[in-house]
Amino acid sequence: MSAGYSLAAVAAGGLILIIGGVVLFRSYTYYRMFSSLEAKKLARLSELSALMAVFGSLSVIYSGLTGENIWPIIAAFYSVSYLLVLWAVLYYLDMLYRHSVVNKKGGEPPGEVEESKNLLKGGFSISPEQIRYLNAICNRFNGKVYVGRSRKPRGCDAFDLSLWLTRIEAPNSVDPSKLHVIQGRILEFLAGKKGSLVVLDGIEYLLLHNDFKGLVKFLTSLKDHVLLYDSLLIVILDPRVLDRRQHSVLLREFPEFNFEEIITEEERKALFGALTKEELEKAEETRQSGTS
Repeated sequence: MSAGYSLAAVAAGGLILIIGGVVLFRSYTYYRMFSSLEAKKLARLSELSALMAVFGSLSVIYSGLTGENIWPIIAAFYSVSYLLVLWAVLYYLDMLYRHSVVNKKGGEPPGEVEESKNLLKGGFSISPEQIRYLNAICNRFNGKVYVGRSRKPRGCDAFDLSLWLTRIEAPNSVDPSKLHVIQGRILEFLAGKKGSLVVLDGIEYLLLHNDFKGLVKFLTSLKDHVLLYDSLLIVILDPRVLDRRQHSVLLREFPEFNFEEIITEEERKALFGALTKEELEKAEETRQSGTS
């Protein structure tokens, strides 16, 4: 049974142990970050594959230290790990295919994307004072996403996904300097829920960590993707913290959202009690006075 001490086996097992441990940690991290079921499943497959590789490497180290021949156990762990990798690759390819059908042909993979019941879509802007009006239209959407500085999302009573813009590590937090990560999290959600509402708060905070040109590219790209998913992007713009040129550029891409044309009389009364047309006009005049 004993074949003697093997330094090569210990070294090889140790290397695979390190790699497997890193992959296991990253897979678990992604599993915690993802919100869609299909993305979580992919992360879980990667996690299980890495776990089997870790067990296999530990078996190799044990065999190298003791000289005991346990190759059937080692082969079993690595075989399961390999099969899980193949499963994850095929699952990922299938997921890409189904999402490409949604994007290119406008179709919907059965059971994956909810049918859009919402006619409001595109990219628009509102002032901070108008955030409370959003609650009147929140129930028109299949899903709701909030991205902002506030730990307590504003606009709707509840959001399906809330991302906190911060540099610290915390649940559902996202680094404001990593615009591609923010976009990826939003699009991952929209891939499973067409006809959703995305509220982007804290533009001024994003400007602290990104240049204005890069931020505009991010916003316009996000708006184009949101349109593909028949969804609505609302960007909260505060003219008091943006200079006139920045505010003007953003308004060209994100025209002002007209609540008076969208909110029905029933929704207006349910949300504001008896909010009158004059009150809406007064709020609009207040907002415009801030831009002059």
